[in-house]
Parts: sequence; C-alpha cells; structure tokens
Amino acid sequence: MITYALAVFVLALAWLRMLRVDAGRAEPLALMASYLVGQFAKYLPGNIFQYAARHGMGAAAGASHQGLVGAAFAEIYLLLCCGGALAIATGTVALADAVPAWPSLPKWLGAFPLIAAFAVSLPGRLAPRLRWLPRMPTATVAAVCACYLTFFLMFGVLYVFSLTWVTGSPPDLVAVVGSAAAAWVVGFIIPGPPAGAGVREAALTIGAGHSPQEAAVAASIVLFRLITLGGDFVAFIAGSLIGSRYRVSRPDNKREDAGR
Repeated sequence: MITYALAVFVLALAWLRMLRVDAGRAEPLALMASYLVGQFAKYLPGNIFQYAARHGMGAAAGASHQGLVGAAFAEIYLLLCCGGALAIATGTVALADAVPAWPSLPKWLGAFPLIAAFAVSLPGRLAPRLRWLPRMPTATVAAVCACYLTFFLMFGVLYVFSLTWVTGSPPDLVAVVGSAAAAWVVGFIIPGPPAGAGVREAALTIGAGHSPQEAAVAASIVLFRLITLGGDFVAFIAGSLIGSRYRVSRPDNKREDAGR
C-alpha cells in the first residue's frame, strides 16, 4: 500500500510540474494536497470526479482555472502516451499469446507514443490538432514522462508482487509490467466504472491467458486491487494532513490570528 501511495505522489509531482507553466499564486504544498485528496474521488461512479475535485481544490489554493484545465488535459494525454508506449514495448507479446486474434506488435513501435508525447512542446502551428493542450517546454514534457513511466513501472511491479505472493512463483517481470500498463490504459479510457473497476481486472485476466493456476491468478488480481485501493487511501490521508498543515501555517492565516 505504501508503495502505491508513493506512486500516487509521483503522479502528483508530474501534475505540479505541469502547473508550473501557469500556476498562478498557488503554493506547491496546497496543490500537492489538492491532488492527493482529489485523486480519491476517482472511486465515485463516472471516473471523472477526481478532475472536478482537483480543479475545485486547486483553484481554492490559488491556481488559475486555465492552468488547471490545461494540466488535466495534458495529464490524460501524456499518461495515455506513456502507458501505451510501455504496453506496446513490453506487454503485447504476452497479450498476443493469451489472445490468438491479438496482433503481436514490434516492440519498437512503443517509441511512437513517446514521440507523440513531445508534440505538446511544439508550437500550435506545427501541431494544429493538439491546440487543446497547453504548450510546455521540452524539459517539462521529459520530466513529466519520466514520472509517468516511473508510475507505470511501480504499478506493474506491485502486480508482479501480487502474482508472486499468491501463486508462489515469480512471473515474467517484463511481460507482466507491460500487461499491467495495458490494463491500466484500458480501464482508464472506458468511461463509467469507478477507477476502472472490473474493466482493469478483466484486462488483467485476459492478459494472464489460460493459466493452470487460474484461481490463484484471480485471487492475485483481487489482492492487487486491494493494494491500489489502500494506497490511494494512504495518499488521501497524507494529502489531508498536508492540507491541514498548510492551512495552519500559511502566512495569511498567521496574520489573521495576529489580528484577533
């Protein structure tokens, strides 16, 4: 759980880096709290309320509406690019073995989603179809993509741990990490289920193929969901503590207390 909570912190750091392009007068601690607390709203039906919660709390913390909207769209786009790159580069071979109709794509094709990620650093006239995304420096895009790839690696390693713990035998690390990234992307792009519940598990089950330990694999997938749920809750508690500490210690509150 702690490991996944740290993975959520990595997502928050990427979001903060994107907001630096247009963060208004917001304090980093307040924005960090907004992300960690708002992220837990993804467990509400619809899988969109984390963005609404994050936007409301971020705006209250001083970030501009334009910056928050831009960071939300950029996060969606770059997460899909990085998750897709990792899934294609490492996970499609395993998926092709499990599903005969699924094509086994060359691993080098995984470079294309990463190349597409850097389109947000191009001027609008060079990437006209991405004008709805904020323009960001190349260094910012690289830092954010590094954070997202780190998140997907941590996500996949936790799934490897779940499989190893339940089945008693370690799976193919590279293939499972890629399959986990693919399952995350599928659960993310299908609207409705809270936090991709059911969809992500179905994708992981398909990726596992016809294993002789099907019951153990199913149990490991349930354990994996519990780990991520617990990690999100730990991040929520941490964000709440950071937010309460910031509200107590920020300068305007001190001035208000001095004036009473």
